[in-house]
Amino acid sequence: NKHAKILYLAPNNYILNQLKGIIAKNYRTSFLEKDEDIVKRVFPNLALSTYSFLNSGKNAQDLIDDNYDLVILDELHRTGASEWGKQLDELLAHQKAKILGITATPERDMDGKEMSEVYAKKYGYTDEEILLNKHLSANMDLLEAIESGIINNPKVINCEYSLLKDGSLDDLELKIEDIKDENIKQEKKNEYEKLRREVVNA
Repeated sequence: NKHAKILYLAPNNYILNQLKGIIAKNYRTSFLEKDEDIVKRVFPNLALSTYSFLNSGKNAQDLIDDNYDLVILDELHRTGASEWGKQLDELLAHQKAKILGITATPERDMDGKEMSEVYAKKYGYTDEEILLNKHLSANMDLLEAIESGIINNPKVINCEYSLLKDGSLDDLELKIEDIKDENIKQEKKNEYEKLRREVVNA
């Protein structure tokens, strides 16, 4: 429902701008249209904010006091932070909205809290339901996500392996030795030595 009143919270503006870019890419009708204008046209009742904004004064209080149909908590594991946790709790306390938490790493590295479980308990899931992952729409490891096409398979490039292990440097050194002109040969030897050191130290 594009006309639903939605609040999308994220830890930083980079994520919010990325989201705007994705919306704009999928709904652009003119090259002259700005990303912000496209977002407003497609989702007229969407509010975007960072978690840190929640404790920044009057404008933040207006955001906290408002009512939403859907609240999205991006990077859910960041919601347990003491800096904005109180304000976030205040925001969610009076909501009748659906709450969607998104994270690839639900456990906080600061204190080991599993934030998806924290919210599941807060919204009435039993311990048994949590054990059965009923509060999750997906729970998969990286390999499963790659195999299912949710995450692109990374392309690993290792130049050091290629140059040191496949004989490329040795071949290059032999070619330099075949150069007849001593000045050019010395120049190429110096270049080779510099390249060799850079590869070894890479």
